[in-house]
Amino acid sequence: MSHYANRFAVLVDACCLAGAIKRNMILSLAEAGYFRINWSERIMDETGRAICMITDKHANVEKQLNSMRVAFPEASVEGYETLEQTIAEGMKDKDDAHVVAAAVHCDASVIVTDNIKDFPLALLKQYNIGATTRT
Repeated sequence: MSHYANRFAVLVDACCLAGAIKRNMILSLAEAGYFRINWSERIMDETGRAICMITDKHANVEKQLNSMRVAFPEASVEGYETLEQTIAEGMKDKDDAHVVAAAVHCDASVIVTDNIKDFPLALLKQYNIGATTRT
């Protein structure tokens, strides 16, 4: 098991990666080793769409996302899809089930999101996961 795998794990929602200032802060803290950052490709796709809406600069988005992937190669969570259906049953916004499923799959302790209301505390407690708007 690598040292990276032993660190406090967070799953970062797309809404927290879309804005440049917040994204840079989160990535800097992860790079400094304060936590193990995780995301799924679906979260990265949502991040790309959100960055395009914020900046209206489509050409640079893929370069930004690829830089994140290169800097944090262990961050990508795969294989969580089988959990989505079960988790979606306990959520108001079924579209966010993939975030919780990815968090469960990578053993994240916390989901970092700006949309706390979309992640029911009772559901998160079942998986021993918290949600916060701060890193």
